[in-house]
Amino acid sequence: MRPLATRNPRLLNICFTLVLCIFLVSSIGYAFENNIEKDFQGSLEQSRIIAEKIQAKLAASAPVSEEIALLKKTADDIRITHLLLQERFSLREEKARSLGPKALDRQRTMSEGYRQAIEEYLSIIDGIPPDGTIPQSAIRNLQSLLERILPKKRRPIIGSLPYKHLNYPAVEPSTAPEITPAYRGGNKTVSPADTASTDLVHISKPVADLAQSLNWQPVAIYGHVKNTIETEWSWGCRKSPEETLRQKSGNSCEQAVLLASLLRAAGFPTRLVRANIEFFASDGKPIERVKNLTGIDDPAKIAEFFQKAGIPFKPIIQGGKISNFQIEHIYTESFIPYSNYRGAILDEHGKTWLGLDTSIKTKDYVYNNPKDVFDQSGVGSQLSAIRDEYLSAIQTQTPLEYLQSRINSELTTQNSQLAYNDFLRTKSLTPEPMKFLPASLQFKLVKVTGEYTEIPGELIHEVRFLATRDAQLATPLFDITLPLYRLSNQQIALTYGPETVEDQEIINSYGGLDNTPSYLVRLRPTLTINKERIIVAKDGLPMGEDYNLIIDLISPNGTESITNTHIVGNLSVVGIAAGKVVQSPESSVQSDKDAERLLYEAANRYIDRWNKAEDELASLFHLSIARPLPTVVTLGGMIDVTYLLDMPHGFEWKGVYVDADVRAVEAVDSRQNTVGSIQDTAGRKKLFMQLSSLQGSILENRIFEDDFQVASISTAKLFQLATSQLATSIVTIDSSNVNTILPSLPFDQNIKDDIINSVNQNFTIKIPDHELTYENWSGVGYIKENSETGESGWMLSGMIAGGMTAVKKEQWIKQDIAMELSLPFTPGINQDPNAVVSIVRINRAATDYQRGTAGEALTVPFEVMARDSAGKAVKGVPVTFKVIAGGGTLKGPRGNLEDAWITGPEITVKTGPNGVAWAILTLGQKTTDSPYYIESTPNWILAGLNLVSVSAVTGSGTIYTDKPFEAYGLPGPAVRIDKAYGDSTQTEKVYSNPNTFSGTIVAKPVDRYGNPVSNKTVTFRVVDPPTFLGTSPTGVVKNARLFGAVEDCPGVATLDCANTYPKTLPNGAIEQLKKTTDSSGALAYVILGNTDNTKYTIRATTEGIDAEDRPTTIQADFTHYTWPMQRIGNRMTDPFLRLVSVFTVDEKGNLIDAGAPGTTFVNPLTAVMTYTEEDHTVASCGTNCYYLKGKGTFTTITINNGKADFSVIQGGGSVNPATRIQGTEGRYSTSLTLGNTPAINVVKATGTATISVPVINTSDGSVTMTEINLSAVTVFEIWAVKATVEPSNLMLINAEGYPTADTSIKYKVEPSEYKYLPQNLYLDFYENSAWMGLLQADSTGNLILNAGGAKFNPASAYFAQLVLNRGSKIEITSKKAPLPVGQIRMITDDGTQTPVVGAVTDGVTKLRLQLTVKNGRQALPDLSWGIVDATLPSNAVGRGTLLDGQANPVDALPVVFNSNGVAEAVYRVPETFVRFGAGQEVEAQDRELPERGIQVKLNEQTAGLPIIHLKRPPVVLVHGLWGSGDRKNKKNYTWKYFEPLINGKKLLHVLNVNYEKTNTGHLANNAEFIELAIDDAIGMLSANGFAAMKVNIISHSMGGVITREYCRNNVDSCKTKIHKFVTIDTPHLGSELADLINLINQQPGTTCYSMLPLIELSGRRIWLEGSNRATLQGAFIDLSVGSEALQKLADTQMPLTWNAIIGNAQTRTGYAYNKGLNGLWSLLMWHCDRVPDPSFVFYSSHFQAVFSGANDRIVSTPSQQGPADHHVEILDVDHISVLQNPEAAQTVRNILDEP
Repeated sequence: MRPLATRNPRLLNICFTLVLCIFLVSSIGYAFENNIEKDFQGSLEQSRIIAEKIQAKLAASAPVSEEIALLKKTADDIRITHLLLQERFSLREEKARSLGPKALDRQRTMSEGYRQAIEEYLSIIDGIPPDGTIPQSAIRNLQSLLERILPKKRRPIIGSLPYKHLNYPAVEPSTAPEITPAYRGGNKTVSPADTASTDLVHISKPVADLAQSLNWQPVAIYGHVKNTIETEWSWGCRKSPEETLRQKSGNSCEQAVLLASLLRAAGFPTRLVRANIEFFASDGKPIERVKNLTGIDDPAKIAEFFQKAGIPFKPIIQGGKISNFQIEHIYTESFIPYSNYRGAILDEHGKTWLGLDTSIKTKDYVYNNPKDVFDQSGVGSQLSAIRDEYLSAIQTQTPLEYLQSRINSELTTQNSQLAYNDFLRTKSLTPEPMKFLPASLQFKLVKVTGEYTEIPGELIHEVRFLATRDAQLATPLFDITLPLYRLSNQQIALTYGPETVEDQEIINSYGGLDNTPSYLVRLRPTLTINKERIIVAKDGLPMGEDYNLIIDLISPNGTESITNTHIVGNLSVVGIAAGKVVQSPESSVQSDKDAERLLYEAANRYIDRWNKAEDELASLFHLSIARPLPTVVTLGGMIDVTYLLDMPHGFEWKGVYVDADVRAVEAVDSRQNTVGSIQDTAGRKKLFMQLSSLQGSILENRIFEDDFQVASISTAKLFQLATSQLATSIVTIDSSNVNTILPSLPFDQNIKDDIINSVNQNFTIKIPDHELTYENWSGVGYIKENSETGESGWMLSGMIAGGMTAVKKEQWIKQDIAMELSLPFTPGINQDPNAVVSIVRINRAATDYQRGTAGEALTVPFEVMARDSAGKAVKGVPVTFKVIAGGGTLKGPRGNLEDAWITGPEITVKTGPNGVAWAILTLGQKTTDSPYYIESTPNWILAGLNLVSVSAVTGSGTIYTDKPFEAYGLPGPAVRIDKAYGDSTQTEKVYSNPNTFSGTIVAKPVDRYGNPVSNKTVTFRVVDPPTFLGTSPTGVVKNARLFGAVEDCPGVATLDCANTYPKTLPNGAIEQLKKTTDSSGALAYVILGNTDNTKYTIRATTEGIDAEDRPTTIQADFTHYTWPMQRIGNRMTDPFLRLVSVFTVDEKGNLIDAGAPGTTFVNPLTAVMTYTEEDHTVASCGTNCYYLKGKGTFTTITINNGKADFSVIQGGGSVNPATRIQGTEGRYSTSLTLGNTPAINVVKATGTATISVPVINTSDGSVTMTEINLSAVTVFEIWAVKATVEPSNLMLINAEGYPTADTSIKYKVEPSEYKYLPQNLYLDFYENSAWMGLLQADSTGNLILNAGGAKFNPASAYFAQLVLNRGSKIEITSKKAPLPVGQIRMITDDGTQTPVVGAVTDGVTKLRLQLTVKNGRQALPDLSWGIVDATLPSNAVGRGTLLDGQANPVDALPVVFNSNGVAEAVYRVPETFVRFGAGQEVEAQDRELPERGIQVKLNEQTAGLPIIHLKRPPVVLVHGLWGSGDRKNKKNYTWKYFEPLINGKKLLHVLNVNYEKTNTGHLANNAEFIELAIDDAIGMLSANGFAAMKVNIISHSMGGVITREYCRNNVDSCKTKIHKFVTIDTPHLGSELADLINLINQQPGTTCYSMLPLIELSGRRIWLEGSNRATLQGAFIDLSVGSEALQKLADTQMPLTWNAIIGNAQTRTGYAYNKGLNGLWSLLMWHCDRVPDPSFVFYSSHFQAVFSGANDRIVSTPSQQGPADHHVEILDVDHISVLQNPEAAQTVRNILDEP
């Protein structure tokens, strides 16, 4: 019989991939970007805690052995993490080298500091003896080190003392000397300053629009302010006139400024007056007027009110009582035509200075007569308990809503007819119809102390922003003071910019700030208002570092200061609201709500909701309130900074917070003073403060819950949870118990310090006795309150990290908002999905190379960002994630809802608001689907390599990430043992003869998916006794035995082998065979016992888990059998000779002995000859009858004196004569030369021997030995095997060295009948002569190198070699086959070889296709260049063309390499972007595309080859006179409406000419800006990777003639650089309006001349105040009809054809269509008697028409047409509104697109 023998049953398992194993293993460790640092830092923190315990125990003389063991284990964890960090830092340093000296220096500084600290730490730990003793010096050194290198992190406290009184002292009115204002006979001379637009008295567009809507009439203006602007009581100017308009409220200063701005806008010189006044009443009772104006009935309370509001005042005492008040007041005086109709009619007659005031209303307020809720039985007495009631349980209502429902409920219980609203005190102002201006002021003037053209600084509220990195203010980052009127209700933010250009480049290299290691960049904190940078810090700080922002609120009454800590890189928004909350137009320009916008709106809503609640509460309590200072709140992200030692390495966004920094409210009882309990003034005000502050605290969570739909926490809500759900005790702390209670509370020291400081200021603290948890938030909240006044702070300190939102980002319902807020500095988002040109993997260190458990989901999703050609993220792009290896499945969001998922092996998800698409991979269940070996100890682990490709379809074709994502599925816990090899089955049992080797068994622990689990200890034991299947033996039974390695029992093992198991140890214990598994399992060799017809059981056991994941022991039983011997009765069986062959099988039993054809087989063919006979005894069978009785046990010996003959019977090979191997027992061998063709070689071996056998004399029972000849036969099967790798296709790689497409490598193993396991076949790869790595092949004969799967060097030579049976003596290898690697790139055709991704469709731009193949070119087939339009493969329309050496268009070009391995082809772009002639559907589609693509081909191959991206030529916009090309100048930007109309879908690359600073100069002076803009546009396209030679120019108004002037002087440049030229309403022949203005300018002293400074167009004054008009006339002279400049243009032929857009406003009677133009003509009409033409609405014979025919209110239509080659007329538009007209914009679009 032939045993199932194997000398080397399994082949060596090693790492395979196309990069070196050590690199990949370390790369895998580089997963979860900050997790490694977090783990490391956590271990150091753990070391600190352990060290403190050791120190305490040593002080108490207690043993510390357990702590030392734990400390050393922690240090071992640190060592492991240290290795990973070293590898990570090494990779980062390699990258930093390419980023410049700063990045390299910062990386090395960090690495060196880290290295020194960790070496010192490990040195201290290693010096600690393991015996439980430790020197005091060692623990002190350790504590000192940890104190030095670990950051001092404290959780921030959100809150300060935001809700309080200011307690201003009483200030009397000014004692300054009296002056005489103009309206009382003072200086009446009008100066330019009287009509000037100043910083505060600002003639803005809203102000001018309102003045225009009131027909510029002073009566209407005065009446509008007086009747629509509510009076607020405070001192000093806080608001701009626009803000006062929007809020419809303001104090005397603010109303005076608004009135002055409106009057100046209408052309009336106006000043501001400061005076001491007394109130006036026609009935002689001025105190009643004061009561009515303030709403306060008690004169003493009015005095208190003025004091608290900060208004300088003095009571007037008559008859022992207050009869009136003197206050300081601001109002206006204006120079107005008054003689005729007292300002009601505009004329030039009787102008005089008039004093005007609007804030003191002349008509009375009407108040209702409400009930007092405090007087209501059963209601008033319960009000003081409302707060505690509200805090006793979670409420769905706000405190005010709760109060209202409680009052109504109690009233219902009482069957009262009253309701909540019956207690609210309200007032309304009686409007005063204004027909004329008032003849006098509505107050008694005491004295005037000031007369101004601008409010002096002492009366203007200001805000100072001081950023500093230390509390001592020693190193200010920035310091700026701004007027409050610039800040109120504006979008104020703290953002960050790179310190240097190199910092920006570092950020770009990591794909954005959010992916950049913090220590590598320094950022400058920047204060912005409405996205405009106001001030930038002098120095940068490392990202993640703290700094302080001090905000000083500076008012005429003093300064309030706020200090907040901010984190560099974390967006924060500061909300400042003076008075009411309104959204300013400047802050409304953004159409998209980015993170800053979301936070700004949340801040506004928070303040607004609190304002309204506070107002209603004051109305309910009958209080009058004032807010002398603005409310300030801060909103931002709550950030968990990841430190390594004491240096920030990154941070994680945890949510958002709101912090009410300051809110000052002053309340005065409106009633006559009362006394008694809660009804008295003090009790009423205190309750008001308590409930209002409670409302503010609840709004801190409600603002996020209502607006963002995310669970949130506030101090008030925490108290509700503590008392109702968490059964937590609330501790009250004050000065009487702070020293006893506070030390016992488990809070951070900064919280305890704050409590102590508050108690020292006589505040009472209420706080839970321990930290609380809500959702993912944990922390503590507390209330500090002044028990007398109700002033309070509602404090919060905690973590997700300590913010108002309380759940993780993944749990937000509105994922789009969470993503936007968490990535605030992702570059601006492109909203057009068609704009995508690339998709890049982001957060690669955290997402790529993840490890997980096979069949389970990864913890971190794969993330990619879609980007446009400018590098901006693109929203809404469908991105496809596809599993291309490993067999896993993907899950991604269908939308923003968590329960709407897409799953499958291929899913398509859209990029979110931040341009990011993501998917979570559930790893493949089978590691063998895509096997990958990971280094481990002692054996490598078989993992599943999971590859996920990411792609997106664009108009240019399909684009991919640079490489797929990789993830590794490791086996899970073992759940069973598979019997991989060597077990008997029902149909096929493993048999051998007694006492001989029966073969190998392989026990393979596997997880729930059948994946082998490496490095498990398997114990093999032979079950005792064996199972006898026949008659039980009578001899001495020997059970089976096991051994673990071939060398333990050389040759064919028998029971005589000494090194077998089980073993009896000297102490009597029994030792079983233990083996450690690798990916094939654990192997044991079996020697059967000495009995026949017996079943032997070998049991394998190891530790695993059961079905419920509980630890358990798992086992598997293997069975082998001995043959049943043929015998008669119980007679001894015949002895026999056996020839055993030794051969190699794999774990599936395949015979795999092989060698190359025609070679000598590496292993000698060896046979072992044995003789076996049954143990016996002489037995009687009757009288004189004896026989040899078998005992059922057998003895086997080797035969050394036999003979063996070998002969080849199949396959054509040959053998040498057999020889007996000297020094061995019974072994005979020969050598085999394999046949020359791949086939099986069969060798027959015949053995003979003469053996002495026992023979019995049956009659007397004597036994003698007799020699007999025995023989035996065995065969050997050896394969002649040939391995071949076929020539490979060209593998194309990108600039980073990653393959751009799948590359096929074909191979074969002959003969096909040769059976091998897939894991025994590999392709080895070589770079030059060095081994690079390997990939497992299979029986398909085709291996795919995945796109992006490995990195190649284009300068190296690569080879592939097929390897079979690696690591064994029967290894078969092929010849090395070249693997040609090439790089293809597109470069400009201008000699600079600038890399590009495409070009613009101007018909002339060319680019070069460059293919470089340095090595292996001889293996390539003949190649040809080609191009194809992937969307129109059979159509050449709009494709462009290849050019041959003579610049002739061709369809294909042969690829010809030069000696450097470079081949090139030239491509020229088509003339139009739109493919005209391809059909209407294609044309319509192209008009909406931002890009399209032309695919490069090599022969018919397109995979991996680049797409030539085609874009439209860039557009240069040239503004006109008084215009602006500055997009940031939102007020004056010429194209703010037109640009979105022509480029709303971002199809065009648009650049502006901006010559606004010189735009009134001569045409020739501004023509130079054109060439600069053209070069900038081409340069910006080049920077974005697009070759361009020409631009399109669109010019408005004077911009058209400036462009023509450029072409006149630069004919060649104009011809070669301008593709298309369009003018819009351009005065090619001049403008009659310019003639008029030149005429007016020559008439100084006239009314018309004096009005010129007031004329605005496009929001810009024609002449600036104080300027020398004579120096500003260049443009007006050149634009005059028939001017010399225009004549030169007329005499010059344009070197290109061009188009004119003509606007016509004369098609119907009316104003101009643009308000600014209407205002211009209104002023010219009223003051200069000029109108544009008879179609103007006010035209009469009294007025003179400027234009004789059709015009756009600035330029006549013939002048607009000029000498243009083509023109289009647009009706019902004027010179300005034409840029807002969709028809005009579409016409321009068509001109740009069409041939």
